[in-house]
Amino acid sequence: MSAVSATKRKKNGGKSEIAPALFLEWLDWHLCNQVTHNSAGSKHGKGSEEETRAGIGKVRAEKYKGERQYESGITALDIAKSISEGLARKVLAANVNGEVWDATRPINKDVTLKLLTWDDADGKSTFWHSSAHLMAEAVEAKFPGAKFWVGPAIDKGFYYDIDLGDKKLSDEDLEWLEKKMNELAAQKNMYVRTEKSKADAVAYFTEKGDEYKLDLLQNLQDGNITFYTQGGFTDLCRGPHIPNTGFIKAIKLTNIAGAYWKGDEKNKQLTRIYGVTFPTQKELDDLVEEGLIIESPLSSKYYVVQTVQNQS
Repeated sequence: MSAVSATKRKKNGGKSEIAPALFLEWLDWHLCNQVTHNSAGSKHGKGSEEETRAGIGKVRAEKYKGERQYESGITALDIAKSISEGLARKVLAANVNGEVWDATRPINKDVTLKLLTWDDADGKSTFWHSSAHLMAEAVEAKFPGAKFWVGPAIDKGFYYDIDLGDKKLSDEDLEWLEKKMNELAAQKNMYVRTEKSKADAVAYFTEKGDEYKLDLLQNLQDGNITFYTQGGFTDLCRGPHIPNTGFIKAIKLTNIAGAYWKGDEKNKQLTRIYGVTFPTQKELDDLVEEGLIIESPLSSKYYVVQTVQNQS
């Protein structure tokens, strides 16, 4: 493994000052990346270039030779682009100091960074959670006034629990939603993260009349509340999300079920819509061909994801 140094200097009163910078150390081209941020900076007089480099640190790179430097505020997606455009097209999210972040979220501190792709479990989970938001946007377009409880990623896809009022989903509605999701995905709308005060968040969902989100807000504190918006849909969500809807290339809504709010049969029964999505159409087609997604005997319009059990 080769080692190189990365520096950036600026003139300040005749002295050379090392500007804050982020440095990447990746142990594998696609996987483990180390970023450090010299937030305090270091001052040197007329010291040698070697002394200046020693004050910054080093970038160790496998499968790459050359210098890299990153200013405070860089995003994981920007770092991926600096490595290669091909890698950037695959990055779905980032593990930052053990926490999964949006790949588009600015980095302003010392971090250990891992770029996440479809090959990573956290990459898939982020992809499917973003797909749940995409489905919610389609539902809201079809059923204005729909109210949303939770929409998590699961082992094989995602679901969203929705209050449709007195409306019932039909086979044709499910087909319409799937088509709408494909249309919205093609727009490549960014998933935009916005920090909100609790008062502003409560005011937003009070005006919208969504008692489910107001219930979630009861247990959240100022400084820990974020909204995500993509296209025409905004949701209370801690994230993370993929960079934009264009990453979602294949969509199948797989099932509809009833789910009591908070799992309590004394509460209202919500409509739970299940789905699965992929970054390529081939991956969905392969599952259908292998019999992992089959037509339900209950309806030719619904599909059920079949889980393969490990026999070893």
